[in-house]
Amino acid sequence: MEQDAPTLTPTPSATGPISSPREQLVQQLTAGGQGGDGGIFAQLTSNPLFTAGFGLAALGTSVTFGLKGLRLAAALIRRRLLVDVEITRADESYHWFLRWMSEYHRAQLEPASVFLPSSLISRH
Repeated sequence: MEQDAPTLTPTPSATGPISSPREQLVQQLTAGGQGGDGGIFAQLTSNPLFTAGFGLAALGTSVTFGLKGLRLAAALIRRRLLVDVEITRADESYHWFLRWMSEYHRAQLEPASVFLPSSLISRH
């Protein structure tokens, strides 16, 4: 099913024959040209290859925005859920924190035991 390509031949208008290419283009865009099948915009929107190109462009744009949104959401979650701690040797809690970390790690290795830091266990 082959379609004939539209030709840009001058057509007579209400004021007289169209002489310039600019007038021909305006006539083609507004009135739809000779065939009565619509203007260039109507011809492009009825062309499946042209509309498929717009569909692919819209799909690519939505994927790009989706990926950017996922990256921003991951960065937000990372900022909200991860904690950075910096304790220097000069800090009073440095030795307590080292002891707590080692006891916590030891408790993670022993699954049957209940984790209670030795500083919390009272000695009688």
